[in-house]
Amino acid sequence: MNTSSADYIPFDVSQYERQTTLSNLELTILSNRSYRSDWCYLQSEIPGLMRPLIDLATHSGVSMRLAIISVAAILWNISKTGKPHWLWTESQWLTLLISKAGSRPYLASVAYHLGGFRVPQRLDKFRHPATYASFIFGHEVFRHEHVRLSRALRSLGYAALHLEQFLSSVLGTLMLENGDPRLETFTEELLLKGQQHRSEGVARSIGKVSHGLAAMGILSKPIRMRGYISWREKSIEGIDPAWVMWCRRWRDTSTLRPHTRESNYSFLLRTGLWLKREQPDTAAPIDWSMSTCAAFIAAVDRMTGVIVKSGG
Repeated sequence: MNTSSADYIPFDVSQYERQTTLSNLELTILSNRSYRSDWCYLQSEIPGLMRPLIDLATHSGVSMRLAIISVAAILWNISKTGKPHWLWTESQWLTLLISKAGSRPYLASVAYHLGGFRVPQRLDKFRHPATYASFIFGHEVFRHEHVRLSRALRSLGYAALHLEQFLSSVLGTLMLENGDPRLETFTEELLLKGQQHRSEGVARSIGKVSHGLAAMGILSKPIRMRGYISWREKSIEGIDPAWVMWCRRWRDTSTLRPHTRESNYSFLLRTGLWLKREQPDTAAPIDWSMSTCAAFIAAVDRMTGVIVKSGG
């Protein structure tokens, strides 16, 4: 899939005429167990109820076997409640979703789009947010956005194995909380909210996502590390305060991985010590001249040579 996320088309429920009552014929059909799994018959006799369920099966990518079982469970509950599923209460949806009938992610997509139940995260023992997001928004768009974000994070130095450990789950969570899977719709507010009341591990992962979004130009800058990672403060003794200010500004806005950023931050501070000692009139990046650069390169070269000779 090479299209951009702007090509994503949400599932359109307005195309269906959602009736508010059921006819006696519909109730009779729905009460018959053999009919509830006969899609050809159901499509000809109760197309108003069946069409959106079949369209959502295609949209979600659920297997035909699980789709038939799941739709049968929905139709059985329609016959029990005497109401179309788009009129069910939240508790009625929860009752169906916690049952073991069919595919829970597909049932969640029906609840989401047709029943107004937009918080599958409220399910008891909710797991695998990436699976739910894929069923609700479509597997293709989930994969596409996952690839885009993964590519951006790899460009910042994140290893593929590391991304496998957190990216799918946190991306699915953010998509569900956002109500839109497109990365371009993700905001700083969404990510900050996503960090609240979460484990440190999840909060860290959301912070990493913000670095990818910043690298893609979706966010103006990553969300601040404060709140999910503790910087190990380093000595600034003997460094010009102006240089320290520039170093901290770089640390707070860089899109590099946290560990890489901290290492580079340490190097920048050591550079400040050298500047104060060897180039005291150079306190900001704009003050660097060609001679400053040459002197610095020579100093680094000498320091590298000493390390190599000492076996460091």
